[in-house]
Amino acid sequence: MANIKKIVKRHINYFKYQKICKSNEALMNAKAGNLIRETHAIEKGLSLPEPRLGYGHERQKKVFVLVDELKDSDDLFHKEAVKMALAALKAYVDYHDSKNYSDDFIELMKTFINDHSEYMDPNVEGGVKKLSKDECNVNLEEIQKLFYSRHSIRDFSDEPVDVEKIKKAVELAKYCPSACNRQGFRTYLTDASTESTSIISEWATGVGGFQESINEYLVITAKTTVYNEKEANHYIVTAGIYAGYLSLALQAYGIGACVIQRSPNWNEKWASIQKKLNIPSDELAICLIGVGNLKDEMYVPVSHRLDTDVIFKRI
Repeated sequence: MANIKKIVKRHINYFKYQKICKSNEALMNAKAGNLIRETHAIEKGLSLPEPRLGYGHERQKKVFVLVDELKDSDDLFHKEAVKMALAALKAYVDYHDSKNYSDDFIELMKTFINDHSEYMDPNVEGGVKKLSKDECNVNLEEIQKLFYSRHSIRDFSDEPVDVEKIKKAVELAKYCPSACNRQGFRTYLTDASTESTSIISEWATGVGGFQESINEYLVITAKTTVYNEKEANHYIVTAGIYAGYLSLALQAYGIGACVIQRSPNWNEKWASIQKKLNIPSDELAICLIGVGNLKDEMYVPVSHRLDTDVIFKRI
């Protein structure tokens, strides 16, 4: 009976959250996510061994509409989605020009790009790029060292964390795989000089024995509105992959980290935290990462990993 009550409560909370996600801000975010999804479809088509000439016009029509709906938004996310879309459209046109191919819609696309040139950014590339096998070569010993040396740290030094190093770690982690490139993850770093750290620390009850050692918290959220109704729980997968990449990137920059799990479901407590910290209403917390500088020496759990044959099987 207790489990049934929990399931019912979770569904009630979900419907409350769905209502929140019908705000104008959330709807605009959904359009930006859809624009990136359609933009990525253009790029995926160009990345095929032999792209079909004139492909994807129905999708490109959607791009036109979404660009016009978002182009004058002041939101940085919306602005970048527009820049990405226009760059991909230009790459599409350039490819077809190189093949001496055109049709009525491609000519319309050229006019559209020209009419929206003020929204383009030369620093935002689109389309495809050539990647050589040699470029994929890495120093395997260093990669192994990074993976084997990453541990959940629960004993940090008292020195304040370097915000610039954390930003550099985020810069690396954002290159993680992301469903149709929508990058539906966001990162918030608390500040010990404000109440944000204490708010999150209070929420992180159950951490046990090392909260006082944590310098700051990273709050990893998922921007749920960038996924459509057929993609239930995709936001958890993408943000979870990002959190894994980020834990390794933090290690690479010498920042100790401990991933602290939180429920990815919406609830009143999370809504209260969102309001206090000004986190957008269409984002759900996926996890926390307690961060701090490494001591010269510290104890960590052995955390024996299962034998590879337990977790890997060819089928």
